[in-house]
Amino acid sequence: MNTIQFPAILARVANLPEGRLEADGKTLRELIEHLCERHAGLRGHLFYDNSRLKDHFLFTSAGELVEPDLALPAGSSIEVMLAASGGIDTATLSNEEVQRYVRHITLPGVGRQGQQKLKDAKVLVIGTGGLGSPVSLYLAAAGVGRLGLIDFDVVESSNLQRQVVHGNSTLGMPKVESAKRRLQDLNSCIEICTRTTLLSTPTTLFGSSSSTTLSWTEPTISRRATWSTTLVPNFVSRWSMAPSTASKVRSACSITTTAPAIAVCTPVARQRSCHQVAVPVVSSESCPGWWGSSKPPRPSN
Repeated sequence: MNTIQFPAILARVANLPEGRLEADGKTLRELIEHLCERHAGLRGHLFYDNSRLKDHFLFTSAGELVEPDLALPAGSSIEVMLAASGGIDTATLSNEEVQRYVRHITLPGVGRQGQQKLKDAKVLVIGTGGLGSPVSLYLAAAGVGRLGLIDFDVVESSNLQRQVVHGNSTLGMPKVESAKRRLQDLNSCIEICTRTTLLSTPTTLFGSSSSTTLSWTEPTISRRATWSTTLVPNFVSRWSMAPSTASKVRSACSITTTAPAIAVCTPVARQRSCHQVAVPVVSSESCPGWWGSSKPPRPSN
């Protein structure tokens, strides 16, 4: 016997005896028709007047979308999901987004609520090189709603063997614009904003002199981010982000030649973040080679 699990709100408005019901049939459509014969209040919620299933419902089994007229294995368990906003659904994930993230949504512990949290999140990625490339790709694919990208460099052919967000078609382009093009192609449902700059002092990010600005209402971009990740070998860049992200969870990673380093900083009330505790003042003595140079050194990642 096959079973169909209905959302609690649909079971309530359709006057179903319970959310999970057994049904007979070889296809999804036959299962639903069988249930509609037994529960008259269900048909108007699932079908249009022309007997077509309504677009704002998705049907899944074992994490896969189920087509209405394809044969089902015996003993299938079907879950009915509210896909689009409007009607009795109050979520903000669109039909397209639910179809895109269905593998997330059907995971225990994630669901629509977890995917909505990802959509509401804002992540600032500093560096789009060897580390920032895969990080930004996975953040975009996962559905993080707003990504900020900061990098001063341009794409060169020597980058392509490790900086996987870039490609031959974007050689010579600023890395943030190259990354934005790839990420928007990967997921058009998210917002991406960029700045081409070397983050070497707090005013680099928060000053008003730059003509290329991130959105999220300058000059508070990093304060609006729910997570920031600094993916550069440049300690000054990580240090410069510390004051604006002290109240947020923050990660910093770098790889210099073969020496990886990673830190995750969690906020502590009324205390400075770890980078500025370790190095209270950035200077040529505390950060040799990264201060006072007329031309910034090339990142090694």
